[in-house]
Amino acid sequence: MTVNHHATFPPILTQLPEAAQLLAALGDEANFLALYEPLASRLLNSQIDQFAALVGWAQTLSLQTAPAQQWHTFFEAVLLARQDRFPEARSAFTELLSQQNLIPLVAARAHNARAITARVLGDLNAALADYAASLTQIQQLGDQHFEGIVRTNQGVIAYQLQRYDEALQHLALAADCFTRVGDARWLANVRSEQAVVYRDLGQWDAARASIEVFIAQARQQQSDDLVAKGLCNLGEILLFAGDLAGAEESLLIAIDLMQGEIYKIDALLHLGMIYQVTNRMTTAETAFLTAREVAREIGRNEIMPIIHLRLATLWQQQGDITRAIAACTLAAEQIERGDIQDETLKISLLGRWQQIFELLVLLCHECGDVDAAFRWSERARARAFADALGGGDGEIQPAMAQRCLSTDHALLSFFTTGVMERDIPLVRAISADHPLRPLLLPPAHTLRFMLTTDALTLTDCQLDPNQFTTVASRGSDGQRFLHRRILPVLRQRLLPPDAPQRLTIVPHGPLHHIPFAALLPATIIDYTPSVSLCQSVIPRPIGEGRGIAMAYDGDGQRAAKLRFATIEAQMVAQIMDGALATGERATANWLHFACHGWFDYREPMQSYLALQEGSISAEKIRSEWRLSAELVTLSACQTGISQILRGDEPMGLVRAFLHAGAHAVLVTHWAVDDLATLLLMQAFYTHLAAGQSPAQALTHAQRDLRELTSAAAHETLTTLVTNSQQLDELTARHHRDYPFADPRYWAGFALVTATSAMTP
Repeated sequence: MTVNHHATFPPILTQLPEAAQLLAALGDEANFLALYEPLASRLLNSQIDQFAALVGWAQTLSLQTAPAQQWHTFFEAVLLARQDRFPEARSAFTELLSQQNLIPLVAARAHNARAITARVLGDLNAALADYAASLTQIQQLGDQHFEGIVRTNQGVIAYQLQRYDEALQHLALAADCFTRVGDARWLANVRSEQAVVYRDLGQWDAARASIEVFIAQARQQQSDDLVAKGLCNLGEILLFAGDLAGAEESLLIAIDLMQGEIYKIDALLHLGMIYQVTNRMTTAETAFLTAREVAREIGRNEIMPIIHLRLATLWQQQGDITRAIAACTLAAEQIERGDIQDETLKISLLGRWQQIFELLVLLCHECGDVDAAFRWSERARARAFADALGGGDGEIQPAMAQRCLSTDHALLSFFTTGVMERDIPLVRAISADHPLRPLLLPPAHTLRFMLTTDALTLTDCQLDPNQFTTVASRGSDGQRFLHRRILPVLRQRLLPPDAPQRLTIVPHGPLHHIPFAALLPATIIDYTPSVSLCQSVIPRPIGEGRGIAMAYDGDGQRAAKLRFATIEAQMVAQIMDGALATGERATANWLHFACHGWFDYREPMQSYLALQEGSISAEKIRSEWRLSAELVTLSACQTGISQILRGDEPMGLVRAFLHAGAHAVLVTHWAVDDLATLLLMQAFYTHLAAGQSPAQALTHAQRDLRELTSAAAHETLTTLVTNSQQLDELTARHHRDYPFADPRYWAGFALVTATSAMTP
């Protein structure tokens, strides 16, 4: 290096104890780098002015060796990020990572730093990939300190996606790393991130305790910027806990202390909410607009939807519905703009912003724009599922769906808002009288769109959808709606007075668990996950294609062996002229599974069918199977139960089979009676073989079952059950005149249809 370092050395750096050593090492790049790298790493997290001065001074040096050049390039990119120049920083990291023979530690840190810029810019796919790459590289190097940093950042992004258990797991592993290396400062930083998770979980005391540890550590370091970050988080916690005055004071002090802009946006948003609920509307609007301007300046895209949501709620409160709709529309478009391919990530991200879509639907309803309300309701539901099936391209228009209908056929599309069960725990933890609550959760409504060949109408059903929810883990069991006092109320509130002969129902939220067949037993009913997939609801006979019926009665370990699985499969194969085999599923026109089915309430995509070849999970079917079947019948318990995630994403066997290519799936919503199932399937396939569509065949089979007399049931069973003792036992158990009239025997069967763009 040939440079007059004494003349260019920034005065601010002379205060550092390492300054003299750094100057003395200029003649030897190896010794210089041994001082420069750890000094820059320390300063960038605590003393940004000194870090900027150090990097600026290093730019005047003629660094010759690859290690020195790589480290200096890395710190230049970091400085861009610390100056809130995130697009430039991301480009600089990408250019650095493209270099050959990059030092492994530089590569690991560059991946981590680029992930941070990607997260701020809203590119969560890229952020997750870079964090994973950084963690792999740093674990190979055995650097526990930096492993803790990467795991902290992974916890932050998991929190953003509302994966709270995953976030706490990452943060706990990070804390272990920092504890092992004895780094109290970074351990306090982990406590800060844990506080944010605890806040969203509504655990105020744990959140406050964690953030106060961080603030104390930041003050010990005399770092105003870190103190400001801690006070900003403390202000949020106090706000949600109900201490508005304490929150306002904490946030204002935080803004005064901040050196960067990134956390100023969060502080302004929460201050704006305080001003809004204390009727300081002009000040609130100024805070939100300032936050938007700062976010635009630094390119913080991921925060823009929430800024526009806050503006929308403010303008709605002031009665300016036009501006509120415009702000919400901007927010929704910003959410949809990201090119997210990963299905799980898309579900998390779109679910995170459901409040925006719910508010849009309600605002459009308020101003009488039914078409717009319908379009937004469709854009809000099962987007990841629709995209996976090829039905999510473009905006659905009412006329597009009307082309799928006939004069005796209507589509009922429901939309629920303000469902506590689907929202983050923070909202549920806020007291009922907290003035912030209306800003965080839209009012509770159950809306019904009715689409016919010539009209689209919107009705408020005057039902709080929270009445359909339950905290019980098995709350998805639709049998709880079969009570004779409940059914008439649901029929009156949810359904039009003059229902047509045929209905396609698009449920939403907790309405997925309602057995609509019990409300309208004479109406031909099928279901579809979203209107964008509605072309599949056109009646379509199964035809004479190849079919396969499979049976497995179970091994008796988890549940009793099935008595009629093999009999049922043989019967179906005979009626439909199909094969009784395990066979090649991909080429089958229809598939029938008679077996045990289990729904996993904790991991719904691990729900499974028990087959001869072993248990087949929903996730395995979704990811590995490719079908071309017009109809798949899952004649097993609980096959139609789905966990409905925010964003109305159904998770379970229905999703799996439709994703794999089935055009329609016949499923069960609870643990169905095995004898009733045998008799219903006999009637169903008889109607199907006669040329009826699956929806028609199911409705008629349900009618046949509830009208079946004991004598007729005994006569049918004599053709199916050869064991005379077993037949006598069945007859004795079902001795009433109409033994299967109760809806628990037949209303749990449902046909779910969708058009899949996937090919086998």
